[in-house]
Amino acid sequence: MVGNSGISWRRVLVGGLLATLLFMAWWLPNHPAEPPLPTADLYTHLSVARHLAAGEGFQTDLAYPLSFAFPFARQLPQPLIHRGPGFALLMVLPFQAAGQDPAATMVAVRWLQVLILGLIVFTGTVALLRRGQLFSVVAWLVLMAANPLLVFAVDWGFEELLAGLLILMLWLRIRPGNPPGAVDGILAGTLASLRLDLFWLPVLWWIWFGGERHLLDLRQEDNQESPGPNRKSIRRGILLAVGLLVLIQVPWAARNLRLTGQPLFTLQGQAELVKDTSTWPQYSVYKQLSPQPVTTALAGDPVPILRKIARGLKFYATNLPRLLPLPFLILCALLVFMLLRGKITHLPCPFRPGRQHPMSILPEDTALGPLAAASLTTVLLAVQYSFFDHSLRHLLVMVPVLAWEFSPLTGDLAVQTMAKRLPSWPTRPRKLPVMAASALITLAVIWLSWSPLDGWAVARAQARAAAPRLEQKVTALGQDKGPVVFVRESAVTWYGNRPAVWDPEREEIRTAIRELLSQ
Repeated sequence: MVGNSGISWRRVLVGGLLATLLFMAWWLPNHPAEPPLPTADLYTHLSVARHLAAGEGFQTDLAYPLSFAFPFARQLPQPLIHRGPGFALLMVLPFQAAGQDPAATMVAVRWLQVLILGLIVFTGTVALLRRGQLFSVVAWLVLMAANPLLVFAVDWGFEELLAGLLILMLWLRIRPGNPPGAVDGILAGTLASLRLDLFWLPVLWWIWFGGERHLLDLRQEDNQESPGPNRKSIRRGILLAVGLLVLIQVPWAARNLRLTGQPLFTLQGQAELVKDTSTWPQYSVYKQLSPQPVTTALAGDPVPILRKIARGLKFYATNLPRLLPLPFLILCALLVFMLLRGKITHLPCPFRPGRQHPMSILPEDTALGPLAAASLTTVLLAVQYSFFDHSLRHLLVMVPVLAWEFSPLTGDLAVQTMAKRLPSWPTRPRKLPVMAASALITLAVIWLSWSPLDGWAVARAQARAAAPRLEQKVTALGQDKGPVVFVRESAVTWYGNRPAVWDPEREEIRTAIRELLSQ
């Protein structure tokens, strides 16, 4: 059995494994483990995993003050209403593997994150080798190794890392123009269980690529060529995939309906739109007892929300170069513009005379390409999160797809450079020199243009400084004999194994919460 490039599957898999091991052999010594922020979301997922392992269901040890505005959440530990179930379920594995020891669990979680990063690298490498793009593998490894966001994702237990793996797998499955099927629906359903706000990505791609496939079929029929999958099979595949996506969400939706009266209830829906506005600066909306659902917020005070959205759009526009080096993004913008205008559909392939290097979703000519789809998806994600939360970690899910799409461009550039410098360069280039040139070109672009993650570096310094004081706070938590404990860091509840409420920093709110819990 062979891949698309004619290379046997055995060689493709062995090559992917060797490339991944090489990547990890460099990555691990250069990125020793760093402590997460004591307020990291990871601790909430781990507290839910602890309750799941004890057979107590989806409960969390850290409650937001705002949650006590709802009668179904006035208890400690509290039913999980502000996170999806997917990542907490996964965290049961390292928790059990570490013998339910909190400190050992943190080590196990990091190794699980390292494994997920390795799977991303392996998946991308195998896909490039299947397409016969050996020189692109080097650029792919360099881009992944140089991305600082991936380092934070591993150290701080970001669920976006696993989401990025699922999105890359979905992308590589649909990218050749294949109609979606059962596997795609299962992957998309798993993605939605991690982050419900990402469910639309695969649906958008299925519809987009399905339309591309249909347009190509019409063109082939006009040219009396053998058509690919017809419209009916495309529609059937999309319906199957969407149906499985929805089916996987049914148990969690039913649980929410029984608990809250709403199948899609989340605490974020009662606060996230107004969070960090002039009316509700930073997280103050979560530290009081007045829910601010979307409809109420827009009807009552829309101007601060509109200002927040504008500020978010500016934030993502200025920080996009931190996802990938700026020259790659400029090249992407130019190619997308030309693809949308129908000016180009292919780039020349310099080391295969008479061949074309496909820039479209499909092997044949088409007006829109995968680079356009990936770029526009990233832009749409930035627009979405401009409404709610301004952090680059939300766009991290698209980093593997973007890096994978850009890596062939660098590989081709290396071949062109070698051919230009050496007039006697053979038609079939030697592999090692071209791979070295591909790595050097990618490194040069990164070195000349990469934007530092200043705010993230400050956060890392804060996490390092907070780590020695954490033990004292855990001890203080154990000594507090009050019926309700208020803490400022989720790590304290994890290591102290005791339910608590996020400190609202206002005594009247503390008193109200004590009264609600005593009823």
